[in-house]
This record gives sequence, structure tokens and C-alpha cells, in this order.
Amino acid sequence: MAIELQLDLPAAAMTINGLGDCTETLKLFRECSLEQVRDYDLELASKIDKTKEKFREELRTHYKDVLKVTGEVDRLHRELKSGDALFMDLCFKDDLFKLTKLPEFQGTADVGTLGASSSTPFSEAPSQPVLAVSQWVLAVSDMISRFATSYSSSKLFDSVMQGFDGLKSVQDRLEGYREVIRNKCDAFLRFACSPEASFSISQRIQVYNLAVVESDRHLPWDPDLVSKLEQQTFDFILQNHLDDTLRSNDELISSFVAAEQFKQKLSSKLKADISTQLVRLDGILDARQEDLIPSDLPTLSTTGIQELVQDSQYYCMGLVTDRQVEWYKAIVYLIDLIEKLERYGGESLAKELREELIGNLQKGCAAARSDEKPASIRGLVSKIMDDFNRESFNRTIQSTIQSLTA
Repeated sequence: MAIELQLDLPAAAMTINGLGDCTETLKLFRECSLEQVRDYDLELASKIDKTKEKFREELRTHYKDVLKVTGEVDRLHRELKSGDALFMDLCFKDDLFKLTKLPEFQGTADVGTLGASSSTPFSEAPSQPVLAVSQWVLAVSDMISRFATSYSSSKLFDSVMQGFDGLKSVQDRLEGYREVIRNKCDAFLRFACSPEASFSISQRIQVYNLAVVESDRHLPWDPDLVSKLEQQTFDFILQNHLDDTLRSNDELISSFVAAEQFKQKLSSKLKADISTQLVRLDGILDARQEDLIPSDLPTLSTTGIQELVQDSQYYCMGLVTDRQVEWYKAIVYLIDLIEKLERYGGESLAKELREELIGNLQKGCAAARSDEKPASIRGLVSKIMDDFNRESFNRTIQSTIQSLTA
């Protein structure tokens, strides 16, 4: 007679591992034959293996999610610890926040009727300056400690900017907090000048406007840090992100580009770059004669598709030597610099530089073909190729000159 077993997996597992009571096990041996106990043991082992395999499969499938959740929990834990530390500072560092100097609240209305019965708007209440300072201090500290590793660094930055706006709204009542504000402004600028501050172009301009353009208003900025910030801002934009800045349609960036100080900095940089390129161009033109020997034609075995296409284009333009390619690249870069200089306030100088560049182009024209007859078929082929490359090179130069004089 078959006996149906009603032992669930967890209970059985506990019994087998000796972690629970033995009631179910004893019942199993009393009511079932030895063969049935063995069958049950095999069935239970099979279920355990299947459960383990299912667990491993689920773990493999959702491993990234597990890591992400673990990371988020760790980040939340760190943020809670940071927030707790900042709150403790607010509560116990009265030499910084001066909470004990707040006047006693004199209102008689309860919380539910404060807005209706108070004659003083909340924005004008005596507590508003300390709230603005506290929120700003917390926002700056949060950004400095978390900006480099946070997934929402833009929100941290926006919170700091909102904190500065809050200070501006109560700027005539900040006298008692000047030391706190000065220390935090210095910390903010030191961070803004550090490598950890991976600000975008827009964010850097916001900081620049705050500390440089509005430096004579209500915040006690350190002049040396302001000067360092100003220099780093222009270096960041002019050396690494000039094209992105000039092409941007963002209103904030466009206003920065239109400012006279930026135009002056840009003009100085363009003049220096153009001077450097002209010297380099003269050096290329004065290269030794053996540098004129054409290099081997590129092949797929020695270069990638993109490089092959680019090299082939150079050959079609008559640029068959490394010197000619280098010279042409310098010309293209110079034209771009001159156009930028012309666009941003240096029209007269740009015109002079165009004429100088045209002279360099004419100087770079290849000599006319020789009438000397080659002595062999190989020499004839070489002469035909040289004449063809020379004519292509001269056409490239004439086309460039026309674009400069148009």
C-alpha cells in the first residue's frame, strides 16, 4: 500500500541537517518502508539540487542588479552618516552657526495659523538668515565631499547655486555670519580649482560669474583664489573646449563668449597660436631636400580603412610626401585660427595675416616641370608621376589661395 508523504522541503532540510526536532523524521520511519524512505531521500536530494541550481541561475541573471542595490545601500549609508555629521555640527558648533543668538519667537499663533495671523512674512522673519546660511553650508559641504563619486553631481551643483541665491536674498542681514561665509567661500573656490571639480563648461561659467563678475557684491571672496579660478576657467575653455564653447547655443555660454574680457583673452590666444604656426610653417618649408622623397603608397596591410582613405585623398591633392602633408595641415589650422580671429574682433590683424599666409602658400608652390628627357622607361614613368603630383599640388595651393581672397 502506497503511503503519501506530506513533508515540506524546508522542514525536511532542517531535519536532515539536525537543526529541528525529529518528529517528522520519526513519523517517516514509522509509517514508510525502507524503500519508500530511500525514494523520499532521493526525491528530496533532487529538489534541493534543483533549488540550488535555480538560485544560482537567478543570481547570475540578476548579479548586476544585486551589485547596484548593494552600492546604493552603501552610498545611502555614507550619505546618512554625512548628513548626521553635518546636523551635529549645526546643533553643537554654535561658534560657527550662532543659533543661540537668534531672538526668542514672540508669535502667539499656532503652527496651523502662523501664515494667517503673523504680521511679518516668513521671508522677513529673524530666522531666515540662519536658515539660508545653514542650507548653503550643507549644500557646499555635500558637493565637496560627494561630487567626484556621485551619480547626481549636477543636482549637488544646482543645490549649491540655489544656496548662493538664498544668501543673496538676505545679503543685508549676514553680518553676524561673515566668518562662516568667508571660510565656506574659500573652501568652495579651492574645490572649484581642484582636479576633483570635473565641472562642465556651463558650470564653470556659473562659478566664474559668481566669483569674478559679481565679486564686489555681498560675498567675501578671497582675491587670490578668485584670480586662480579666473585663470583656470579661461585655460579650461581656450585650451580644451574652445570649439564647443563657440558653437554652443546655450544662453549662459553665449553671454560669456560675447563678454569683452573673453574676446580679449581669445584674441591673445589666437595671436600666439598663429605666430607659433607661422614659425612652424617656415620650418616645414625650409626642410632638407631629402625630405621631399615620396613615401611608399599606403596599403590595407599597413593601415586601417580610415587612414587609407585619408592618405589617398592627400595623394589626389598632390601631397605625396610627409613634409607636404604636414605643411598642408598647418595651412588648414592657420586658416581656422585666422577666421576665428576675424570673427572675434581682430579684423585688421586677420587681414594682414591672410596676406602673409598667401605669401607662404605661393612660396610653397612646387617648381615647374623640367624639359629634360628621361634616359629610360622607368625614368619616363617617374617623370610623368612627378609632373602629375606637382600639378595636383599646385592646384591645391591655388584653390586655397582663392578661398583666402574670396
